[in-house]
Amino acid sequence: MLASEEFLSISRRLECHHAIFNQLWSMSRPVMTEDVPTLAVLFDKVGECIDFKINPNFWSTLTDLQKDFVIAHECLHVILYHGFRISNLEPHQRGLANMALDVVVNHSLVSQFG
Repeated sequence: MLASEEFLSISRRLECHHAIFNQLWSMSRPVMTEDVPTLAVLFDKVGECIDFKINPNFWSTLTDLQKDFVIAHECLHVILYHGFRISNLEPHQRGLANMALDVVVNHSLVSQFG
C-alpha cells in the first residue's frame, strides 16, 4: 500500500496542474503489486473506486515529477474514456490501440498541462 503521506503529497502536486487529476487520484485506491509491469488504472466491478495498480519496482525508480506524470497519464485515459473505446477490439488490436492512445495522452499532458 502507498504511504498516506506520499498519497497526499502526490494529490497536492497534481492539483497544481489541474483539479481533475487531484480529484481522480483522491477517489483512487493505489495498490502496490507486481501484477503489472509499470502502472495501470482499473475500475472495480461496481464502479465505486478507481484502482491504481502500481509495480513497486517501477515506482521506486521514479522521481516525484515522473510519478505525477504517470498518474496524470492514467487519469487522462479515464477522462478520455479510452478503456471503453478499445473494449470492443480484439485482444491483439488493443495493444496497438493503447500505444496510439498513449501518444495522444502524453502529447496532451505536455502541451496542455505543462
